[in-house]
Amino acid sequence: MGHAFVVPFEYVLEERQIPIVPLFVNVYVPPLPQPHRAYQLGRAIAEIVAERGERIAILASGGMSHYPGTEKYGYPDFEFDQYLLQVIERGELSSLLSLSSEKLDEAGETELLTWYTVFGAIGNTRGQVLSYQPTWHHGLGVIDFPLVMPLEGAPPLGPLPKAMDTSSAGYRYYKFPEPESYNLNRLLYALRMNADERQRFVQNMDGMFTEYQLRIEEMAAVKTLDPLKVAKAGAHPILAWTAVHLVAADMRAQGLGMEASKPVSDS
Repeated sequence: MGHAFVVPFEYVLEERQIPIVPLFVNVYVPPLPQPHRAYQLGRAIAEIVAERGERIAILASGGMSHYPGTEKYGYPDFEFDQYLLQVIERGELSSLLSLSSEKLDEAGETELLTWYTVFGAIGNTRGQVLSYQPTWHHGLGVIDFPLVMPLEGAPPLGPLPKAMDTSSAGYRYYKFPEPESYNLNRLLYALRMNADERQRFVQNMDGMFTEYQLRIEEMAAVKTLDPLKVAKAGAHPILAWTAVHLVAADMRAQGLGMEASKPVSDS
């Protein structure tokens, strides 16, 4: 499982053998779920939890402002983070439904969609900010929502704000790749998900370029092992960022440089 699950498991659960139901929320590949949809999902979870006899905790992981794989990676929107934290501390969680997923994309806050699921489950509960750490590429917030009583179903639902109008341009940073770059993204997905494919790539980079029918500019971008250049060539930023770093790590582990892109001869 990815770091969004593994990190909370290690630092929150530690060695305790607690049953887990992992729930994936799409936060980077459009069309993203709108906050209203994630909020309603949380309400459904609260109804299910209320029917159970166990003591159950709901945990949302995901960062605050950051833009991995884009030119804004080193420039998080810390001011927007502070705005969110203030709203959460006031217990005005439902007011954040005025933000669309496109707006969250613009502010580097798409991972907040997992938080909206918790918001829906607990309603307008005041949050306690345990910590906030601005780093060079990421805002890191940890928040607790202490409940006076366990959930007995979804909280009463009052009028909810409508999402603000968005521009016709749609997503600013994590746009869906153009059809022309399908082969590039297909290769990156294979490299991201399959260690054997990465090994083949490290040993014969040019051969896999031919196999996946990459365009000249795409091949040049991938050979730089620079995620931003790969994204600008047409890759989805997250896919470029993860796949390229895995390839680079494999090459370092084997003591290989860019000469590994040449086919290995029989001699």
